[in-house]
Amino acid sequence: MNCSQPKTITTPDSAIYLLASAFESCTNLKIVQLPKDLRVIKNWTFYRCTNLKTINLKEGCSIGEDAFYK
Repeated sequence: MNCSQPKTITTPDSAIYLLASAFESCTNLKIVQLPKDLRVIKNWTFYRCTNLKTINLKEGCSIGEDAFYK
C-alpha cells in the first residue's frame, strides 16, 4: 500500500474487518482506534508499521498471518 503516512487512524464504527495489507508499510502510523464490533484483522494489515505503539484490540477479534509483523 502506498499510504499517505498518517500518524493516527480511526476506523468507522461500521467496519467489521480490515483488509489484507490495508496499512502495510505505513511507517509513521503510531495509534489505531478500532471499532468495538471489529471481528477480523486480515493478513499483513499492519505489516511493516514499525512505529505502531497503540491499538485497541477487542477480545475475540481474529488476527491474520503476520498482521503485525515488523
